[in-house]
Amino acid sequence: MKLLDVEHILEIHEFGIRNFSGLGGLREDSVDKLESILAQQYTFFGVERYQSLFEKAAMLLYFLAKDHCFPDGNKRVAILAAIVLLDINGYETTFTDDEGYEMTMEVANSSVLEENRDQYIRWLANWLEQHSQII
Repeated sequence: MKLLDVEHILEIHEFGIRNFSGLGGLREDSVDKLESILAQQYTFFGVERYQSLFEKAAMLLYFLAKDHCFPDGNKRVAILAAIVLLDINGYETTFTDDEGYEMTMEVANSSVLEENRDQYIRWLANWLEQHSQII
């Protein structure tokens, strides 16, 4: 499975700003936040929290939308990162722009308790899987 790194996310952010407008640049802690989010793609102490490709894409969508790594464009980065992760692993998304927007807004506006977060991410992973197909 191919995974994204900080440079990929920074490129996705630049793409979003360039093509959809908004404030560019980084926050003082942008890279640290990105590294923390991206680290969740890997196994720690023998435990892989987000095992499937779709869980990893959902985790990126959730945390990039919620953690505000950038001054602007966080929701765009979140949905684009999920799409790119799926794409580089042989899937294309089948949801419309409106459906992607609505789901991203749902995630960004959600108030999920920490103890329910993984369940919510699995629900989001299921939605992504239902709205994707093998290329």
